[in-house]
Amino acid sequence: MTATINVNSYSYLLRHGLLARMKMIPPFTGCARFATTPAKIIQAEHLPYLGVYFLRDSLSDDGDGNVAEPRFVNRLHIGCSYIIQNNDDDKCAENVDTAYWSFMKLLHDPLWHKFELASGDVVRIESISDIVRDENLKGTLQNGTPIGELTIEITYLYRINFDPIVTDLFEIFHMRTIYPWPEDPGRVPIITEWVMQTPPVPIITALSYDYQKPTLPAVPVAGAITHPDEASDTMRISKTGQGGQDNSALLATVRPQDRLSLGGLTWTVMGVGDEPTCIHISVTPITQSAASGVQTFTLATGVSP
Repeated sequence: MTATINVNSYSYLLRHGLLARMKMIPPFTGCARFATTPAKIIQAEHLPYLGVYFLRDSLSDDGDGNVAEPRFVNRLHIGCSYIIQNNDDDKCAENVDTAYWSFMKLLHDPLWHKFELASGDVVRIESISDIVRDENLKGTLQNGTPIGELTIEITYLYRINFDPIVTDLFEIFHMRTIYPWPEDPGRVPIITEWVMQTPPVPIITALSYDYQKPTLPAVPVAGAITHPDEASDTMRISKTGQGGQDNSALLATVRPQDRLSLGGLTWTVMGVGDEPTCIHISVTPITQSAASGVQTFTLATGVSP
């Protein structure tokens, strides 16, 4: 993925994303305290306790290091600490193992590898290269409270590249050919000049629509977009948006190579057809978004001259 302007690194934000997911599943939902750094003092009233910590990043070059922009394979190590209070060693071991297995079952989610960030970026994990589990069932707090602790270290692998930010656009090419050298004042030099084509600046529009995924192609009702299962290379967009907004004039400007985005997925328009109440577009990639229901789409028009 391409690094964009964020205040924090993707690894830092991923740590928060993992904690947010763990908060949603038992037994972590019942924790009295959550933390993202190990600096906080833990007392008996803070149990059960869940901490998700950034441990370290390990970056290695992705491909030849002296070709193109800087590109890295990023190995992110995140540590999780789940602490409970229990006087019974056997019951403590059972509860700690239950917590571990609940953590592992997060991987049943087909979207376990996608983390949507507040900035709108989507970080895609390529693989989990390592998981290390450890247990301490004989620990105590400073006040003597008997505890059991589960620790998990998980290693995420993802790629990141840093495209150059170009501020001096190459707009004019000017060449003066001189022969012989040194220049003969009596000869007229050959001068060639090209004006380089400047890519158009797309017009970005946010649209609210009900994203529907019927089995077969269907004409959308007002305020809806239909993206059928059996023809996912086509989409129909109603000329009326959510709330009765008339989008017919805007949709009439849609051309091939324009873009339609939802979350982390962007479709490129390959063809456009007009229908009485909607437009019919063919798109690539041939895939549906994981989202459904009323969503905010981003339409980029004027992408190509």
